[in-house]
Formats: sequence, C-alpha cells, structure tokens
Amino acid sequence: MTCGSVSLNLPLPHDKGSSDVQARELSALRCALRALRVGRVTVALQALQSVSDASSTQSAEIAFLFEQIRRLGAAHIEHVNDFATEDHCSWRAENSGDISYSYLVSDGAFRVVAQADCELDTLRAIAGLLEFDLWKEYKPKIVSSEVLGEHDPVETLWRIRQTSSLTGSKNDNIVGVSFTDALDEPIASLCVCLYAPEGADGSKPLRGMTIPPAEPGWIRETNWRTSFFFSPNSKGNPGSRMRVANCAELTSAMFTMLYWMPPMAKRKFINDYVNKTVQGFLDHVK
Repeated sequence: MTCGSVSLNLPLPHDKGSSDVQARELSALRCALRALRVGRVTVALQALQSVSDASSTQSAEIAFLFEQIRRLGAAHIEHVNDFATEDHCSWRAENSGDISYSYLVSDGAFRVVAQADCELDTLRAIAGLLEFDLWKEYKPKIVSSEVLGEHDPVETLWRIRQTSSLTGSKNDNIVGVSFTDALDEPIASLCVCLYAPEGADGSKPLRGMTIPPAEPGWIRETNWRTSFFFSPNSKGNPGSRMRVANCAELTSAMFTMLYWMPPMAKRKFINDYVNKTVQGFLDHVK
C-alpha cells in the first residue's frame, strides 16, 4: 500500500550495527503511516512521539512522512478550533430554515459556524468534497479545477479558478484538501478541510512543486479555510449532523462594508452565503 513516494514497506535495518532503538523507530513509523492512510492523524502523531529524528533514517521518504503528519496534525487542530464560538463576545446567532449558525465580523476577518441535521450518505458526501472537480455540479461559479501533483485522499493540492460567493472576486486559488478520521476524538467526526496552504502565493516551492502564479486579472487568496465535520446522530438514530466552519481574511474595503452594513441587509447577505455553502451542498449530495 503506497501513497506518493511513501510505502508501508519501510525496511527494518539488518546490518550488525543497527540498534534496537532504530528498529523500534521504524516500527513506529509503520504504525504512523498505517494510521495516516486511513485519516487517523492524531494516532499517527502519537506514533511519531517515539521517533527521535527523521534524519536518523537517512531517508527522504521518512522525512516526507514526518513533515506530512506534523503538517496535517497542526492543520487539524486549527480547523477544530474554528468551531469555537466562545472566543469573542460579538458572535451573533441566527437561523436559516433548518440551518443554525453563528457569525463574527471582527479584526479584518469573517467567520461562520453552521450546523444542520440531515439524512445523507456521509461517505458519498465526503467523497464529493474530496473530489474537487465534482464541485462544479452545484457551484457553477467554478471555472476550472486541476490537481497539482498526485491525488491523495488524505491530502491533495488543487488549483481552483472561480468567482467567490462571499466577495464576488475572481479567484485563482491554490487549495489544500485533507481528510481526518476523528470519530474517536472528543469531536467525534469525519472531517474534510479546505484551506490556503502556506506557500500558496507561489513565492517558493510548495511540497516540492513550483506553484503557478495567478492568471492576470485574477486574485489569489492566501488566508482562508473551510471545514466540513460529519458526526453520527446520537443513540444510533439515522442520519448525521453536518457542521461547517469558515474563516476568511477580508480586504479592508470588504471588511468595512460588511462591518457597517445595516443589520437587516447584513442578515440577508450572510443568510444567502450560508445557504449557498450548506444547503447548496446538502441538496447536491442527496
């Protein structure tokens, strides 16, 4: 079983100079990779705690594995934290049909946390999120989608050109898409996260790849993320709860407009945005 250049068949040392420590570390790396392949990022991080230094193996494959697990682990924590709505007194709670949500416009950023109980095939929904080229079926403002590098269900880079449903700008974005199985964690969810990875501006290689610049007349957003968390309903009831968290840094003009927008107009604006993001996706996967 492989992913990219990393294989589960990590060799144990056989020369007489190999130590028990090296053998234990390579065994831990196997465990970490098995966990990573099924999205168990936290388990993979725990397995790496017994490994002292990736450089000790003298393997570019192992160094790649270290970097990927640590990157995904840090991103997972960040996305989980996006669902907290107790960190600021200015969160506003609203409802739009069966969707309940809270939003915050503060410090140059726009944040939304929404949830809805729904009858859907969770695995189909997750597959639909991971395959970004399918998004055009319910987001007609997407002009093109292109995988950068190898496609990996745990973590893939895409180049997406679309008109933003929030700002109306023409965006030529680099999008990281990752999957985490966190059913055994306190959040008890299957998680799909979308975000602008570090290096999305193309100023330096990203994961060994040269990133193409934005097309002339298009904008590249570099500080945003969106998370979809799917949790089974309690007590074995059918269906699931889908929660969505969005965090985006706004331009000064867009932030000022949204911050000072009259309350009724702001509510309609954000209602429309939430419906496009949440209800639009639910309608697509039913």
